[in-house]
Amino acid sequence: MTRPSSEAASRAELAWDEAARGYDEYFGPRFAPYLGAAVGALAAHSSQLPSGCIVVPCVGPGRELRPLARAFGERQIIASDLSGEMVTLARERNRDLPNVSVERADAMQLATPNVAAVLSVFGLQLLPDPVAALGSWLKLLHTGGLAAIVYWPRDAEPSGPFASMRRLLRSAGVLDGTWEDELPPSVAASGTSLLADLPLVFEIQYEDPRSMWHALTQLGPLRGPSHGSRPNADRPARRTIRGRATAWPAEPHAGSAPAPAPPLAHPLLLRPAPNGPAGPA
Repeated sequence: MTRPSSEAASRAELAWDEAARGYDEYFGPRFAPYLGAAVGALAAHSSQLPSGCIVVPCVGPGRELRPLARAFGERQIIASDLSGEMVTLARERNRDLPNVSVERADAMQLATPNVAAVLSVFGLQLLPDPVAALGSWLKLLHTGGLAAIVYWPRDAEPSGPFASMRRLLRSAGVLDGTWEDELPPSVAASGTSLLADLPLVFEIQYEDPRSMWHALTQLGPLRGPSHGSRPNADRPARRTIRGRATAWPAEPHAGSAPAPAPPLAHPLLLRPAPNGPAGPA
């Protein structure tokens, strides 16, 4: 994969700026259990961490920062996001926490020094090159540091509404999940140990298929391709995505909410090897 152009990055930033407050209100409570599980996994290893700060890339509206700051009150928490509006939300929510700072930064180009841990929930799969991003985050870590990373997997269910959605996105050229197969060899090559790789499963309730699709395309990660700013680029994908909001309820479960399996998130708990290439000397 290639690094995005400045135009692509600015389009992504604009899409998330426009969606930020709606995303926070709609998805924030639904994703709270996943945020809590990730913070808990990191806190369980707090006594084993080296000195240094905790970095939180792709922080979004910053709902994980308060529990993280409480669990690691003696450490600086340095969060970042590409979207200026997300940064504003995260700062507003956590302005009373003296050990928390939020800055606007590209998660593909972080250079924070003295890092003991990295925490990221549902940011990795949104980046243009997740494999390169994870590799760069691991290189920030001191020896003995930890990275707690949670992302949505490529195939959360073999059939059902979410499987149909992913097939649709692939056919529209929007979604490419091949990076997921590249993560294990990339992690191994970086000299990093995988301490835990267990699924996280929490129930998320949606009112009906139409409202869920509206949230994904207006308030979530599909806003960019469904509202592309260039006159011709991504037009088939935008047309397909927008049309799907009408077509989906005509499938099985018509007139009622779909009944998928509970959302399956993919968490990784990673530690650089003592003498591996990941992490500063």
